[in-house]
Amino acid sequence: LHAAEAEAATKLKASQDSYKNVQNETLSRVNELFFEVETVSEQVNLYKYSLLPLAEQSLKASEVGYLTGKVDFLNLLDAERMVLLIRIGYFKTIADLGKSLAQLERVIGKDLSSEYEN
Repeated sequence: LHAAEAEAATKLKASQDSYKNVQNETLSRVNELFFEVETVSEQVNLYKYSLLPLAEQSLKASEVGYLTGKVDFLNLLDAERMVLLIRIGYFKTIADLGKSLAQLERVIGKDLSSEYEN
């Protein structure tokens, strides 16, 4: 009888340790993914509110400069290329945010898309 109790206690302890280990791993993963989502969300905002508007403003200035003969065609094309590259970066970052959110949602079991709309 004592051997059975000792065996049951050992199994219980092993189960508790395993549970605690999974709990710690899950918490660590949630923290890692949350940091990733926050970082990528900040990058999206940087593109949306800073980089893209500045590039578009530069393009408009280049267009005006080209029409008035103050900017050559190559500089106009370069400004257009810069806008396109920044837009590509912006949309890639939005895709990265979606992937990170999906991973975090899968781990925590909650929809977060309404909290990170861009």
